[in-house]
Amino acid sequence: MGKHGFFKHNAKEVDAINVGDLDSMASEDGRIDLGMMKVLGRGKLSRPVTVTAKAFSAAARAKIEEAGGEVVVS
Repeated sequence: MGKHGFFKHNAKEVDAINVGDLDSMASEDGRIDLGMMKVLGRGKLSRPVTVTAKAFSAAARAKIEEAGGEVVVS
């Protein structure tokens, strides 16, 4: 028979979080450390936050900076 489908053997599973979830996670000083997570652009921010994460989508980066926040790639 042969192969049925395709499996990428070197694929890495990435944990992700949306911008809309960051408001509730921020400390009083507005800092969030997400470690090895990726930030995606769904949702809105209501205050400036400084987010440290492994990766950011273009939409997430734009929304964080638009709200007056800062993006830090770790």
